[in-house]
Amino acid sequence: MISNSRIYRPFVIVSTVFAFGCATQPGGVGGGNQSSLVETGGCNPALTAAAGIIIGALIAGKGNRGTGAVIGGAAGSLACVAWNYRVERLKTAEQVNTIYRERNQGQLPTVSTVVGYSVQSVPRTTLNSGEPLVIDSVISVVQGASDPSPKVEQELTLYHDGKVISKARKLANLGQGAGEFKNRFQVDLPKGIPQGAYPVQTALYLNGVKVREQDIGVQVVNFDTGNRLANSLRPGDNRIL
Repeated sequence: MISNSRIYRPFVIVSTVFAFGCATQPGGVGGGNQSSLVETGGCNPALTAAAGIIIGALIAGKGNRGTGAVIGGAAGSLACVAWNYRVERLKTAEQVNTIYRERNQGQLPTVSTVVGYSVQSVPRTTLNSGEPLVIDSVISVVQGASDPSPKVEQELTLYHDGKVISKARKLANLGQGAGEFKNRFQVDLPKGIPQGAYPVQTALYLNGVKVREQDIGVQVVNFDTGNRLANSLRPGDNRIL
């Protein structure tokens, strides 16, 4: 039986300074009629955070080691970000092509065409520190009369403070040409990363050419801090914050 899904397990994008905190493992590749591929990798955010604390403290100097350790720890956490990527086929090429023909006088386009692309953050765009960021997309591609096997790729870029935190570009159609596919990027944001905006930009490529893109605003907050603050204010407490 041919599988209709492909799962890409954690692969890692790491900054050079903290590279020793992450390691990749060989991926397994399906053969024969199998349409699945698994890539595995390991990332140790705790180790890179610890390295960041040490480096930050050393750089800050004797009088500011506490502050340097905090900053270095946060930087170390962001230096090691693990990803999961999953692709699932929702409709075959024939199903998508049939729908297109019914709406276009029985004709297919000359070249393969993206007819649908939707992206959303699941389940919300505000995350607690340490929660995974999950981006789902549904991609529909119609086969072209002169282009029977289009290559479809999706790229996701995560930013913070104006800098690229991680970037990945993966095959979005299982190498099966046209059809409708559900893609899921999961970014495992380490606990303790700085609060703030983490904008996400997605881009869709058809045969190597960017054809669609979409931006999603994501916010990371530390709910634990807010809860501790609320719990510290007992009834009758008149302190001014």
